Amino acid sequence: MSNRRNISFDVPLSSSTPLKKLCTEKNSVLSQQSRGTAGVIKCINVKNFMCHDHFEMVFNPRINFISGRNGSGKSAIQTALIIGLGGDTRATSRGTTVSSFIKEGKNQAIIQITMTNNGFKAHNPEVYGNEITVIRTLSKTSSFKIRAENGQQYPVKKAEIKTLADRFQIQATNPVAILNQNTARTFLNSSDPKQKYKLFMEATLFDAILSKKVETVNDLKLMNSILEDKRRALGKLEVELNKDKEKLALIEKCKQAFERKSELQNELLWSRVVQSEHAKGGMLEKRKELLAQVKDIQGKIDKKETKERQFHEKIAEMTAAIQAQVSELKKYQDQHDKLQQTKRGKVRELEEKKLKEVSIKKKIASREHDNCNIKAEMDDYERKKVELEEKKQEARRKRNEVEQKRGNIEAAKRTLAQDKTNAENAVEQAATVIHQKKQKIQKLNVVINQKEEHLRRVQSKQSNTLSQYGPWMQQLVDSIKEAFKKRKFSKMPRGPLGAYIKMKDPNLAALAEYGLGYGNLRKFVVNTREDEKELKLIMDRVMPPNVARLPITCAKFVEKPFNGIREAHYNNVFSNLEIEDPVVSNILIELTNCQGTILIEDNKTAHALLSNPRNVPANTVLGYTPDGSKHFPNSGRGVYKTYQGSLNSKVPRFVQTEQTTLIRELTNEIKQLKSEMTSMQQEIRADEKELMRCQQHERDVANQLSNLVSKLKKLQDDLNRSVVDEESKLAPLDLYKEEYSNNLRDIDKCETELKQIWEEQKVIKTRIKQLDEELAELAPYLESDEVTKMAEVEEMKTNLVRFKSDTGTWQSKLKEAQTKVEHLTKRLEDQSAMVELYTKEAEELASRDLYPNPRPMSEVEEELIEVQNLLESAEEMGEGNPLELEAAISQRLDSYEKSRLECDVADSTARTIENSLKRREVAIKILLKATIEATRLSFVSTLSVRGFEGELHMDTGNTRLDIYIVPRDNDSRDKLNKSQLKDTASLSGGEKSYTTVAFIMALWSTMAVPFFSMDEFDVFMDSINRKNIMELLLHNARNPNMKDRQFLFLTPLDCSILNSDIDLTIHKMLDPQRHNAMSQG
Repeated sequence: MSNRRNISFDVPLSSSTPLKKLCTEKNSVLSQQSRGTAGVIKCINVKNFMCHDHFEMVFNPRINFISGRNGSGKSAIQTALIIGLGGDTRATSRGTTVSSFIKEGKNQAIIQITMTNNGFKAHNPEVYGNEITVIRTLSKTSSFKIRAENGQQYPVKKAEIKTLADRFQIQATNPVAILNQNTARTFLNSSDPKQKYKLFMEATLFDAILSKKVETVNDLKLMNSILEDKRRALGKLEVELNKDKEKLALIEKCKQAFERKSELQNELLWSRVVQSEHAKGGMLEKRKELLAQVKDIQGKIDKKETKERQFHEKIAEMTAAIQAQVSELKKYQDQHDKLQQTKRGKVRELEEKKLKEVSIKKKIASREHDNCNIKAEMDDYERKKVELEEKKQEARRKRNEVEQKRGNIEAAKRTLAQDKTNAENAVEQAATVIHQKKQKIQKLNVVINQKEEHLRRVQSKQSNTLSQYGPWMQQLVDSIKEAFKKRKFSKMPRGPLGAYIKMKDPNLAALAEYGLGYGNLRKFVVNTREDEKELKLIMDRVMPPNVARLPITCAKFVEKPFNGIREAHYNNVFSNLEIEDPVVSNILIELTNCQGTILIEDNKTAHALLSNPRNVPANTVLGYTPDGSKHFPNSGRGVYKTYQGSLNSKVPRFVQTEQTTLIRELTNEIKQLKSEMTSMQQEIRADEKELMRCQQHERDVANQLSNLVSKLKKLQDDLNRSVVDEESKLAPLDLYKEEYSNNLRDIDKCETELKQIWEEQKVIKTRIKQLDEELAELAPYLESDEVTKMAEVEEMKTNLVRFKSDTGTWQSKLKEAQTKVEHLTKRLEDQSAMVELYTKEAEELASRDLYPNPRPMSEVEEELIEVQNLLESAEEMGEGNPLELEAAISQRLDSYEKSRLECDVADSTARTIENSLKRREVAIKILLKATIEATRLSFVSTLSVRGFEGELHMDTGNTRLDIYIVPRDNDSRDKLNKSQLKDTASLSGGEKSYTTVAFIMALWSTMAVPFFSMDEFDVFMDSINRKNIMELLLHNARNPNMKDRQFLFLTPLDCSILNSDIDLTIHKMLDPQRHNAMSQG
């Protein structure tokens, strides 16, 4: 990607040039004034720095105005001062690394700054002389040199440059000492009391003082923490000393314990022998008891087996007798069962005959009842036949009338159905129109609320360029800057992009915003994906949860501006933008193609220009007209297209605009929108009345249609109820006669069947009586004592089973007891062998006579464990020479005393620092109060130059600095009245600018820096306001109290209203040269 512009100011100056001679003559005249001031800039020389190949400028020691068009390199002079004097790149707001300031295509850049080295603040005058030159070389790294007055150079480190700046009281990063473009653009147009307070604290260095105080407090906390750690270490050392003393006592105990250990081990062996002998005796007793138990169980088993044999014999005898009796009884039982079965069959047959008898009787009664009814119908038949003929004649007449009425109602129904459909359509259409208008009112209401919110933010005290994006945007930008200072970003994120844009023609601001896209103007741009993640975290933390996150674009930052090869040869969007940051301009070109988007005065001109390929300006991809309409050109490969626009506002939302103009335009738009909404509300009320009329008509038609349907239904019901054919209701007389005869025949048949059933019932009853007599004869033969004998046999069998179960149980007990005897016998043998072994082992070490009655093993083991633990403790501590141990304890005691003394001294030092902090806090408050008062007096004095009156109020608790002014048009000038005071937000643009500059000069009066610099302080001022501000600056610079200060004022505007003087030099920069000249279509 080539450089979009190549601006070169090759103006090498030597002592022989007329310009340098003139400057030398002026400096010689003013040398007496600046002789006692160190740090006044005499000359600056840069090579390959930013847009300069080689540039040199000799400064007036008092007042310097540097003017030149944008791009001529004015701001590069101020940037060179900051970078050359060791300032951070962040203070310049122009780049992120020193290498970014090197001119494109060069490997290194050189900055030389020559300053006076006179007076009591001179820096090593015996080495450097009365003139000192700081040389900084920029490449991938940077280096510093200091050149003395005699020309000798001394390589130095950055710390030496910082010492030099501190000595001269040069504050390269102080935004008031060196006011760059960004600070001037935001602060001079801002009414934010918190931003003024922040600027005051930075200008007077109170923010650095308070930061140092916080740092000291943190160091004191760290010191107290370390001291507490040392005291804990002393406690541990004291514990170690006590352990060493215990260790000496333990060694003495161990000597006695070792002798006692051998005795206890011998006693333990004989205790084990005695314990084994006691166990053996217990086993013998237990074995004797088990043998007696086996003998007793065997006797019980023998008795039960004898009784079981007796039960078997008795059961066999009784079973044989029962079997003989059962065989004889079975013959009578079979005969009895057969008779019983025959009797049950006859009883069932008798019941069936009785049921059939009842059924036949019911049938006879039914037929007799039917015949009575048929006889009555036959008698009434002739009478009904005459009446039926009359009804048939009347029914035919009514049917004809109903049919005629139904036809008329059907026709009326069809007409009303069509009317109902038409009414429904009218209601639906009216409701749709009302709904559409209400939606439009809602949208208008949203737009009005947005405009009113925009107007409130502009009119509020907190109004600034970032407030247009949201009340939280300033905090978000500050958080991003803070994170960048902490190196959380590879490069400083840019955003919102609209904050970097100024318009050359304010009338095109709204249209340019529309063409760039509001989303792009609210967008943030980062250099890497890691930067994007960090920025999202900051947004989540700062932005309200109900606000959608701002868009973020990740793109590699390009510090070199793009060339203009693709720029349209016409009044394009990009040519109307003023963007200082090349990264932002490159991003906007990539995102919006604003170089190829042209602005056309009206749709007719757009059509004539873009519809014919021969008229289309080169590189044009899109055209916009003031109403926001889009026009796509016919480039020869496509067709001309146009889309109606929706840009109804001439007020820009984001691009910087004069506050009074913005308020006026917003107010007019709000009035117009409210008027439109009121007119539409009146239309809706008229439409709603029409809707109500249509709905009422629809209800009337529906009611009429409902009535017709009811009438039609009633006629249909009447027709259905008429006598259609009464003849069908009377059956022929022959049918009645035939049914009467059939019923008589059924009655005769049923009576015959009934007589037969009665005969059969008599026969069945006689047979049942015979069967009862036969069963009575067999009853005595079935009686027997068999059941009783069988019960006795079953009881004997049950007893036999119980005896067998008891015998099995005793046999299991016998087996278990015999098993225990066998196991115990084996254990007794093992125990005897163990007693013999333990006795042998004990006799080998000591005679039994020495321990006739040894203690129990548990008691001996317990004492032995205590002795063993004592000896193990001694081993862990380390057995050593008691004399050596005493020497080590003495050495630790000396170390303990020394550490305790150090802690006491450190504690005393901490208390001293703490008291000093308290005294300094009081001194800082006094100094802050005095500085505030001095700034206030200077501010009031500066205001009086133009006849203003006002107050400056500092609220340190809420970190606010409020400025109140009495406008010049106020007639009551005798006495300052608080009711006349106005906030700076309510002042006009000129009054606000004058007040803010007066505040900056009031801050200058409290600062002891050798020079001040302001860049583009007048870029947003009109000619009258600018003239007043420049007169105020000259008046302040020529104030006797400022005679030792130097002033540098950089402006892109003409300085012809000023006249050069002995204390005033006007430096005119050459216009930038563009290598790639672009024609304006």
